[in-house]
Amino acid sequence: MRYPDIFCGVLFALFLLVSPLTTVFVNNGNPFVNGPLNVTSKTLSILKDKSPIKATAYFPTVNNGSFGVIFFVGGFYGVIWSENYSDILSKIASHGFIVIGMDPDWPADRNGLSSSTIPSANYRDMDKYFKMYDWLKGNLAKKLNLDVAWDRAGTLCHSAGCDNTLQLVMMNQTIFKASVWLEPFSASLKTPINFTHPGYAYGTQLSEEIIPCAIPGYDYRHYYKMWKCPRIMTEISTFGHCDLLNPTFWEACRSLPLCKITKDIKQLPEYRMFVQGMATAFLMGYLQNNTQALQYITRKELWPLDIYMEIDVDIKC
Repeated sequence: MRYPDIFCGVLFALFLLVSPLTTVFVNNGNPFVNGPLNVTSKTLSILKDKSPIKATAYFPTVNNGSFGVIFFVGGFYGVIWSENYSDILSKIASHGFIVIGMDPDWPADRNGLSSSTIPSANYRDMDKYFKMYDWLKGNLAKKLNLDVAWDRAGTLCHSAGCDNTLQLVMMNQTIFKASVWLEPFSASLKTPINFTHPGYAYGTQLSEEIIPCAIPGYDYRHYYKMWKCPRIMTEISTFGHCDLLNPTFWEACRSLPLCKITKDIKQLPEYRMFVQGMATAFLMGYLQNNTQALQYITRKELWPLDIYMEIDVDIKC
């Protein structure tokens, strides 16, 4: 063998060692429709898997590149279980993400209060979330048999669950690369942030009409006001705070005089697809580096539903 051949072989071996074996999956399609990947789900159990938080993972069934991870926390600081959002979470996963629905107040983890419907203090234990992050980083790829792009992690939330994800971002500004807040609430966001973190605040017209579903001065407008570029805020008409939930829990919400819901019940499936599409477009833009996807949020003529009220965009930093 000639010396140049040996030299080239050594260089190629070094290239394999320092180069990633997989590239991050990028979806270039329309976020308002089902994504190109089939999706399944898996429960991550406190008892069986020894995870710090009970969670459900929604993820692609094929190892087609590496996938960014989305941490999701549901309403009432995560007391509303993530399975009540599975329609939306599974659709987002189909666009090339691993979505982890956190259940920080899972009854079996209440130290003897498993039969109680009263929330425990677990839902406000931020240390458990970071322990969960570390556990997932060490176990998720093997559990799902997928390549995980940990440098493409983001947060997603609904209602007061957004206070939890907000705390995660504020406490560690390097782990998560972007956040989507669906009809958020937080009493913790009192001063403008002083760091860069792409954020998208989504709100609805009906959510502010009955308190405490969304409280003016603490909801999506406040998030946008306190954030810095890059940031987007949208407000849509016709629908309300519970309308993105799965049908079973949506019925429970309708039976209680708490949150005003839409009168256009027949359009609820289309609306849920719309919500996941708006969230997915932002995540595609900032976690898959597909900036063209942001136009599906910022250009209302691309929206599949005529429910526009307001769009505020500040992304040219």
